[in-house]
Amino acid sequence: MRSTCSYSLMLVSYNVLNDSKEIIESAQKATYQAVNVLLVERNWLLGKRISEEFMTGDGKERYGKKIISELSKELTNLYGRGFDKVSIYRYVKFFRPSLRLCRRCRHNLQHFRGVTIVF
Repeated sequence: MRSTCSYSLMLVSYNVLNDSKEIIESAQKATYQAVNVLLVERNWLLGKRISEEFMTGDGKERYGKKIISELSKELTNLYGRGFDKVSIYRYVKFFRPSLRLCRRCRHNLQHFRGVTIVF
């Protein structure tokens, strides 16, 4: 990701405080954007992996609940907040619509020869 905080691109004024504020705020904005992108990716990947576990289980609802409950406890112990059962269910829900979209795209592109789509 390209940083938007570059001193060479900045207009320098005669006010060091204003210039300093601009540098800091620009760096903060770029940091927030990068973190948001990474959190979206993390949540999607967690939802994908947990969904894969559901698919390999015995198909019973209690199997899924057991996975979510155990995973929630372990992740919360390791990383703290953000991995309660509700959050983990949200990660799975976040992944599932994209899976349907990917299947639809794969179906629409199947008429192209030599196209392989891997998810």
